[in-house]
Amino acid sequence: MEGARLLTGATDGIGLALARRWRGQHHRTLYHGRRSFSDLEGLGTSEQRLFDSGSYIQVDLADPAALERFPLALNERGIEGLSLLVLNAGMGWWGRPAEQSGESIGEVVQVNLLAAMRLCHLLLPRLEKVHGRIVYISSVAAFLPCPDFAVYAAAKAAADGFFRSLRVELEGEVEVQVIRPGAVRTEMHRKCGIPPGQIATQRFPTPEAIAQRIDKLLHGPPVWRVLGAGNKAIGALGRNLPRLVERLQAKRGLAERGPGE
Repeated sequence: MEGARLLTGATDGIGLALARRWRGQHHRTLYHGRRSFSDLEGLGTSEQRLFDSGSYIQVDLADPAALERFPLALNERGIEGLSLLVLNAGMGWWGRPAEQSGESIGEVVQVNLLAAMRLCHLLLPRLEKVHGRIVYISSVAAFLPCPDFAVYAAAKAAADGFFRSLRVELEGEVEVQVIRPGAVRTEMHRKCGIPPGQIATQRFPTPEAIAQRIDKLLHGPPVWRVLGAGNKAIGALGRNLPRLVERLQAKRGLAERGPGE
């Protein structure tokens, strides 16, 4: 049995770039987003056709109860197996945790960590049926000190730990892959609340460039990969010279670099 593909966070940034790359491929693909159909009208006409009633699942991942909609949506479409689950949806918040509301902290943890864990729980039987693959789009923030993005970084680091354990548990049954981009030229920085002009987003790679690299990794062995030579280098420093990296990050401030996706 050939399974379908499911991509979360498909209406913006890396997710939208992936959805565009997948357009016209023979795989049956479902796309998730938080936006309603009326909210999608701002996208191009071709994207509006891509996200139709047969392919689009509208769920707010910040609402734990709403996650039950995913297996129901698959049942409605007669999908028994999933060959690929790409957990790309994410959100962040910029500033010191003391200034962040408790509700916002809960949303950041829910979307980046708890929703991903719950979706694996809900959809694992369909992945096991066709020996599918789970892919979590993490961030370099998972292994770096991240001033002004502490809650986001903590959620990403915790998710990395979850998927590392899951990879061992599911070996031979379901493949588990984690891909860690760095900062990308998306709307995430504005949505996080970073003041305009605070970071030079034009320095960052485009979502299309990152989606191309991710798509290539999805078609190969389930390697865990940090994207970008600079991100790999600072990750190695972080493992071997953690205090040096902490001082560098404190001096620069992550807001100068921007969060990873």
